[in-house]
Amino acid sequence: MNLGTINISNKADTAIIDIDGIIGVPEWWQFENPEDKVSTYDTFKSKLNEIKALKASNIHVNIQSPGGFLDHAFAIYETLKSTNAKISTKAYGFTASAATIIHQAAEPGERQMAEHSLYLIHRCSGMAEGNIHQMTEAFKSFEKVDIQIAELYASQSKTKKMTTDDYMAVMDRENGNGEWISADEAIELDLVDKKVSGSKITNMIDFKALNLPEYKPTKNEMKIKESWNQFINLLKVGKDTEITENHLESLNSELTNKATEVTTLTAQVSEKETKITELTNTVAAKDVTIGEKETKITELTNQLTTVTSERDQLKANKTETKDVEDPPQGEQVLTGNAAAYNKDMENFKD
Repeated sequence: MNLGTINISNKADTAIIDIDGIIGVPEWWQFENPEDKVSTYDTFKSKLNEIKALKASNIHVNIQSPGGFLDHAFAIYETLKSTNAKISTKAYGFTASAATIIHQAAEPGERQMAEHSLYLIHRCSGMAEGNIHQMTEAFKSFEKVDIQIAELYASQSKTKKMTTDDYMAVMDRENGNGEWISADEAIELDLVDKKVSGSKITNMIDFKALNLPEYKPTKNEMKIKESWNQFINLLKVGKDTEITENHLESLNSELTNKATEVTTLTAQVSEKETKITELTNTVAAKDVTIGEKETKITELTNQLTTVTSERDQLKANKTETKDVEDPPQGEQVLTGNAAAYNKDMENFKD
């Protein structure tokens, strides 16, 4: 099993670089079979020279790597940046540690990540021994490297919403071991520009040998082993079967169809929610109209009650008149003064 390769191919004016496995493992890391050796420094250096010699207008870098040695990763990053080509990078599967540095070499907006991949940034790690002064110097060196890495992430940030300190905080998670993040989370942290479909798995890596943190699913996620088993089931292959491009294309097609179904159902739900909102607003408007009419009816009822009350009072207080005797016909009724005057006149006559 090849644990670390850099393959370069040219298609028209585009060069494709595939970086698989461990980055820059030194000569002293040997394996039982000679063909199982990972990329040695000499091989790595020759690949860098190939990258420098590329005359392509576009360079696309596919990365599927758990990381490796930082000096090699920074060398690849700087080499890619030194070309005149437009660089785009795409992270597949598990992309971690030093591999994320290479991933940051892309042009603004061209840091891609496969939608079902995971990404990991963390504090640098290494070995140190000696007395307290030597250990203190090692600590200072580690701190400088961490700051340099965080500054690189911040410099490549498209939105500039994340600072060096922000990235240091992300690298500090899980006691500096970092944590696996999804494509959506990587976009939110401005480590990735866009999520794309992925169809490239060339080899599998033994992550235990690299001391990377275990993937810890959230409460609603399955464990990685269960996820992988489900992935195998989706592909409809045996666990020991080699996964081919056809398998992955078939899975991508199925997932695309499912995504289309979800989009259609989501649109239907949205339409129904809109209809419910419209009906609710209509009912509310009718409720207002009914309320206004009920208020008018109440006012008219009150007015009717008042008029009825007044009418009843008028019926209860009927005007009564007393009979007045009419004076006898031909008899003149005199006032007191007139009667006295007439009396005096009679006396005067006598």
